[in-house]
Amino acid sequence: MNNNMTQPTSSSTQVRFSGLPASKKWHAQVQAFLASMKGKARVDRAEVKLQHSADQSPGYTATVHLEVPGPDLKAEQKGATLLEAWHKVCAALKATVRHRDAKRAAARKRSEPRRAACA
Repeated sequence: MNNNMTQPTSSSTQVRFSGLPASKKWHAQVQAFLASMKGKARVDRAEVKLQHSADQSPGYTATVHLEVPGPDLKAEQKGATLLEAWHKVCAALKATVRHRDAKRAAARKRSEPRRAACA
């Protein structure tokens, strides 16, 4: 079954299903993830693809592309179940945001002027 259905969840979020039926449950999962990203990254647009391939192992793939200020965030993870692939891709994106924020904080720290020691 190749159900290449595209259904916009909102004007800035697109969820596509390939090889599995569209589900309101998964649209809710995507919205919950995007809500958890508030305060961590400003997501202008999100594209999510949930895919099942019976001829591959592991058979489920979750791909997420988030348009954010600066370089876009992208991740793709595979799992034995769709839920496993989804949790992996969410964790990968959150780790990417943490890493990006740590690099920015370190750059800000390096660019701060040094204070002269009082003698």
